[in-house]
Amino acid sequence: MKIPDINEKNTRAFLDKVRERASVYTPEWRMNLEDPDGGTVLALLFSEMHEETLKKYDQLPKKSMLDFFNCVGTSLAPAKPAAGYAVFNLVNQEADGTEIRKGTGLLARPEEDDEEDIVFETRNDVYVTPSRICDMVQILPEKDGIYRIHAEEDQGVPGNFQLFEGQGENRQEHMLYIAHRHVFYLKQSGCIHLILKRSRNRKPDAKVLEALTDPECAVIEYSAGEFFEPFASVKADTENGELILCKDEDQPETEMCTVDGTENFWIRIRCRKIETLSELEFADIRLTSEAHRTVPDVTFAGGIEQRGEYLPFGEQMGLYEEVYFSSEQALSQKNAQITLSFRMNFLRIPSETYGQDRKRDWKLIMKRADFIPDPEYDIGISEVIWEYYNGNDWRKLPESDRYAAVFQASSDQLEKKTEITFICPEDLTPVLVQSVEGRYIRVRILKMNNLYRWNGQYITPVLRDTGFEYRYHEPLPIPEVLERKNNMRTERIRPEDYF
Repeated sequence: MKIPDINEKNTRAFLDKVRERASVYTPEWRMNLEDPDGGTVLALLFSEMHEETLKKYDQLPKKSMLDFFNCVGTSLAPAKPAAGYAVFNLVNQEADGTEIRKGTGLLARPEEDDEEDIVFETRNDVYVTPSRICDMVQILPEKDGIYRIHAEEDQGVPGNFQLFEGQGENRQEHMLYIAHRHVFYLKQSGCIHLILKRSRNRKPDAKVLEALTDPECAVIEYSAGEFFEPFASVKADTENGELILCKDEDQPETEMCTVDGTENFWIRIRCRKIETLSELEFADIRLTSEAHRTVPDVTFAGGIEQRGEYLPFGEQMGLYEEVYFSSEQALSQKNAQITLSFRMNFLRIPSETYGQDRKRDWKLIMKRADFIPDPEYDIGISEVIWEYYNGNDWRKLPESDRYAAVFQASSDQLEKKTEITFICPEDLTPVLVQSVEGRYIRVRILKMNNLYRWNGQYITPVLRDTGFEYRYHEPLPIPEVLERKNNMRTERIRPEDYF
């Protein structure tokens, strides 16, 4: 129970009351505290005695309470020093830190003006620094949660918060980033294979692989510029330890994006249920991709873009005529086996002098052989060269000699499918051809049969159904970059140090 204060008025209030009443009873007298007379002195003495009497009388309830406690046999607890927390600040953030020694006195100002200051002493040495709390994070392992309580950009200091309860956004992430500049490029539809192996060539646990295909457990995405797009389907080949990631034709094409300062084609695996995928481990990872057969991005023959059925070297061929085939999808797959295929037959096209009699050199006496008509000749290609651009000049495709005679003339040949297979060079780079930049291979005519014969017909190749395919062979590529994010930490792995 709170004891009421009967001494509500102090000396100043009592003197004000005396002055008020004196103006009524003794109007001829004026109280002057600066130059007191006898009446003023008497009023001052009485007011002090009155205040002291009321103060003592005000303590009677406390005295009675102590007497009661003494009667029932209780005693006062020993006095304990008051304790509290003090906050020290520097003049500004630019000031250097300073040390406060143990026992340094601190004054606590009371609420009432007439009360004395309370002196506190520091119990320990304190170093006052301009540093301030930047982040406060709460980690709840049982919930796989990381919650930010206070961030540097927040103003002031953190307010009240509950411990061991997940509040706000869960910052915990379990992600694996895999990058490769060539294998992960899919312009249209296709599939990417991730081949995982544990130590001693053991295959990953089938349950873990199956969990990676479950959208409730994990989401696998590819970089599409400024965002990541989920694959259309994810399948697991548990027999071979493979994850098969398929992209549909109506999905955005893969584009490079920047992850922690590295621009590349990325695949991201986001874990949603860590308890299911906590046993995922691998000692080796290999990559491969495959795409459906695609038509060239552009084909230039005779300086003109060709579509459908076309004559790669024109109707009347000549030395060093050339044709260009471009496929960004296939020709960007460094060290992969590229297959350029087409269906080819031949047309017989008369030359400008075909069927015309050669001008004869008439003489008085001529031989019988001078009157024999000129024989007909087949003018055709005997050798071509296959080339690629390496950034400086056009170089011969490795192991392409076996295709030097692929356009060799044969007038009676039926249409057949022809395949040109080669390993994509590592230094194949884009080049500008006819105002279209891309990755090209070039075919040039080096040798021809009967090119300068009088009565000849060109045996001209005709191509249609041109397309590119590619596939990878052992040893399969490894990722260029691996990066994992767990517990708000990022770790970059150099695959060549592990695989």
